[in-house]
Amino acid sequence: MASGGSFWSSMRAMGGRAAACALIGALSLALTACNGGQKPDDPSRPVPRVERLPPVSSLPTAARSSAMASAVPAGSPQNPVGMGDRYGVIVQSPESPSAAAYAEGLGVGWFLNEGHSAVANTGPARKLPIIKEIRPGTYLSREQMAGLLRDHPGVDLVLANEPNVGAQGDSSGEEYAEAFHYYNGLLKGEMGLDPSRRLVAGNTLNWDLTCLRRSEKVPESHGCTWDYSGREFVNEFRAVYKVKFGTEPPVEVWGVHAYPINWKTFPTTDSGIAIEQIEEMRRYLDALPAHAGTPIWVTEFGLHWGFSCGRPCLVEKNGMLAPGPGAEYREAEVLDYVADILDWLESWAVSYRIEKWFLYATYIALGEADLTGNQGLTLYQRPDPSLGLSPAGELYKRRALAH
Repeated sequence: MASGGSFWSSMRAMGGRAAACALIGALSLALTACNGGQKPDDPSRPVPRVERLPPVSSLPTAARSSAMASAVPAGSPQNPVGMGDRYGVIVQSPESPSAAAYAEGLGVGWFLNEGHSAVANTGPARKLPIIKEIRPGTYLSREQMAGLLRDHPGVDLVLANEPNVGAQGDSSGEEYAEAFHYYNGLLKGEMGLDPSRRLVAGNTLNWDLTCLRRSEKVPESHGCTWDYSGREFVNEFRAVYKVKFGTEPPVEVWGVHAYPINWKTFPTTDSGIAIEQIEEMRRYLDALPAHAGTPIWVTEFGLHWGFSCGRPCLVEKNGMLAPGPGAEYREAEVLDYVADILDWLESWAVSYRIEKWFLYATYIALGEADLTGNQGLTLYQRPDPSLGLSPAGELYKRRALAH
């Protein structure tokens, strides 16, 4: 469900050596088995300069959009008590009976994993269901939706996972507009099932950054064809919704994933890229009178690769990819990356109305070929949450419990 899966899962379907070669090419890495040791020509992507946006005004919606045009940055961000309630985690095991245990071991109150299977909400950590049935002919019935609400009492609902990515939500803005209208109607329409519940809409992989720069026709990652940005997806969603239903979509919470998808430098720990995705979404929303000040959830953040580049950078193990010989896991850089983003999130959460954030992922077999193909960070040392946290997990837990 995570960004790692969105890119890698389409490659895994190719299988074996073909998948390895495609992925190695996709990462612009030199691997003799695939390209004779020649690194493809690909100009380096400039690292974005992250600007700190002015805080979201506390004015009513009608007045907020005009105020934003002349707003100036606040002298200092806010970091109030109660920030820990915003912390969540991604549990990538779809039906794991340990999903809540993973979250509770990290001291966080919320977790996301695949879909909306029933969970026993008996502990402090609550599952937020993801409605992935957004394609025509797959919608949940009214009865199924009522059952979902009973299984997950009192929580908001996330609508789709990375719908702008073919290997994940695989939707268009037009399809998403229809799905949002349908589910929002089930909740809030006449005889609505539960008007108090909110749909977290969007949940795109990044806002502006994709792995293909169409203006230059040069892929950010060779072999990757994902070029449907979050901004484009939301623009289409809004435009179609207005034509079909006569209004802006009545979104109460917007979601976005934030990842530094930049395979030119290893490890992929440029926190500025991830932060920029959130900032640009906030800037976009606050320029729209109907959406200015609408809360944001960072429904995923993390990184894909925490290793230096070995020789070769990647090797194949059982049809999957792992760091090559000599690659070193740069734990200090990974921890700095996580701390940088948490510092920013905590500092600007109130001003930018960022209600929640979810770190990917609970367990990754670092240094080995694993099912997600993701070699960024792991929050637990082993798949069993009772076996203890990793250094990244300890960091996240300290931060979650510090407020």
